[in-house]
Amino acid sequence: MTTFYWYPKCSTCQRAHQELDALGVSVQEIDLKTTPPKAELILSWLETSGFDKKKF
Repeated sequence: MTTFYWYPKCSTCQRAHQELDALGVSVQEIDLKTTPPKAELILSWLETSGFDKKKF
């Protein structure tokens, strides 16, 4: 099962969710507004992705 972080009122998120449904991908929905990911998790995503970390 794929974890899907989203904001349910966001039209782009809604389209992504519809596309995943159409492809038959099972998702665990996590609302970004009510349950945001912790900083440590985001950092682990960055390390896994291989993208450079940039400070804004």
